[in-house]
Amino acid sequence: YATVDGAVAGDVVSLADNSAGPAVRKSSKPYENSLVGIISTRPGITLSGNSSPEESKPVALSGRVPVKVSTENGPIAVGDFLTSSSTAGVAMKATKPGQVIGKALEGYSNPDPHQVGKISIFINVTFADPGNFLASLSLDDQGNMIIPKIRTSALLLDPSVASTSS
Repeated sequence: YATVDGAVAGDVVSLADNSAGPAVRKSSKPYENSLVGIISTRPGITLSGNSSPEESKPVALSGRVPVKVSTENGPIAVGDFLTSSSTAGVAMKATKPGQVIGKALEGYSNPDPHQVGKISIFINVTFADPGNFLASLSLDDQGNMIIPKIRTSALLLDPSVASTSS
């Protein structure tokens, strides 16, 4: 894929707006919806329709590949889902439902969340729910969603809801 921002091996990449055709850029925000893959270090197979390979980078879409990581969302354990972080091109542990890039094949722990390391990942771009939050939701007889253990700083009630106290 053509790159628009100098992505290098190990960078998490997303689709880029590019009128010249398909292109990628470093991911730039947590749980980015347009995640595609990781810039590969040594691809086993390369497929390309690009006539100028020097302007393109191999993007790993599946398999095992090194990825840049940080502890922005806490230490990473083997099997944790990884997603994009607020640091361009860097993955972090996924802790809530959203788009993920794959699963960690190695752990990573560093007290400095801004320090970037590298670990192996098994790529599987998909939506994941690491805390199984969505499974705890249910519907009542009228089709209203029941959300257990919700915590909020404010609750706005419809004026039609009656309040009683004893």
